[in-house]
Amino acid sequence: MVELRTLGPDDWQDWRSMRLRALADSPAAFASDLAREEAYTEDMWRDRAGSGSVLVYDEGRPVAMGAGFAGERPGFLMVVAMWTEPERRGEGLGGQVLDAIVGMARSLGLRAHLFVMLDNPQAAHLYERHGFVRSGLIEEHGGQPAEQLVFQAEP
Repeated sequence: MVELRTLGPDDWQDWRSMRLRALADSPAAFASDLAREEAYTEDMWRDRAGSGSVLVYDEGRPVAMGAGFAGERPGFLMVVAMWTEPERRGEGLGGQVLDAIVGMARSLGLRAHLFVMLDNPQAAHLYERHGFVRSGLIEEHGGQPAEQLVFQAEP
C-alpha cells in the first residue's frame, strides 16, 4: 500500500537513506553530492527531515521523495530533492510528492518554485504537467545550469 507522509525530525533515517540513494543514482540532478551529504551529522539530517520533507512509502519502504523550504526568495517555497526510485518512475509517485509540496506552499501563503538542471528534461516535463511554467531564469546550481520553473497560480 502506497502512503505519502510529511516527515518530522524522528524520520531522519528514512530521509537520509532515500537522499543518499538519490545522490548515488542521479548525481547530476542535484546541486549537492554524495560525499558531502554522507558526512552530515544526525542533527543535520533531523533538521532536513523536519523541514518540509515528504516521502512516499510502499509497504514501509520509501520510494519517492521531495521537500520544500522557504529560501532566499521572499514569497516563494523552493521545491528541492525530488527523486523517485528508477523502477518506480512513471507511476505518478513524484507527482504525489510535488502536489503535497505545492499544497504546503499554499498553506503558508507562498508560491512554489524550483530549479531543474537543463540536462534533465524528464524532470522538467513532470513539473510542467503539474502546473509549473518556465520563467526563463537560468542560474548555476551545483556548478550546472538550471532553469527556474514557477507554479502557475490559478486565475
